[in-house]
Amino acid sequence: MNRRAHAVGGAIAATLAAYLDECEATGTAVSADEAWARVCAACGFGALCGSLPDLLEPACHPNHRQFFHSVTCGLLLAVGIRRVSTWNPEERWEQWVRIAALAAGSAYLIHLIMDATTPKSLPVLGRL
Repeated sequence: MNRRAHAVGGAIAATLAAYLDECEATGTAVSADEAWARVCAACGFGALCGSLPDLLEPACHPNHRQFFHSVTCGLLLAVGIRRVSTWNPEERWEQWVRIAALAAGSAYLIHLIMDATTPKSLPVLGRL
C-alpha cells in the first residue's frame, strides 16, 4: 500500500469512528456545529495519522514491518481504542482529546488492517 491509500483509509476510519462516537455521545451536550467540527477534524487528523506506522518503521526494505506493524501492536491499539471509547470526559478540551485519540487509533489500526491484506502480511510480534 502507498501513502495515499493509507491517508484515505485513515481519513475514512477516523471519520467513521468520530461520527459513531458523536451519534452515541452521552454526557455534556454539544451543539450540532461542534459535533460536525469534531467529525471534520477527525477526518483530517486521520488522514495524517494513516501513515504513522510507516513513519515509525519506514518502508526502506521488504522486511521493515516489525513491532509497530505487528498483530500484537494492533491488539494493544484496539484495547486502547476501547478504553478511550468508554471515557466520558466533562471538559470540552478533554472531549477534543478523546476524538483525536479515537481518530488516530482508528487510522493507525486501519493501516495495519490494510497491510495485513498484502502478501507480506504482518508479523505476530516483530522486533522492538
